[in-house]
Amino acid sequence: ARVLSGALALADRARALTVDGLLCFAQGHYAEACGLMAESVGYAREVNDDSLLAHALLVQAQVAVG
Repeated sequence: ARVLSGALALADRARALTVDGLLCFAQGHYAEACGLMAESVGYAREVNDDSLLAHALLVQAQVAVG
């Protein structure tokens, strides 16, 4: 149960970072958004959640393209 709760906490963190990244991007803080999205992608990979990873990568691409 501890491992699962740890993975859930990381998944929640990845989701929160993705939202933060989107907000930073919308406000024109591109460098900060890039950092947040890199962290979000890392957590999504760590918890091995394909849906979460796909969403984080999509947002990361949007930030990169500007």
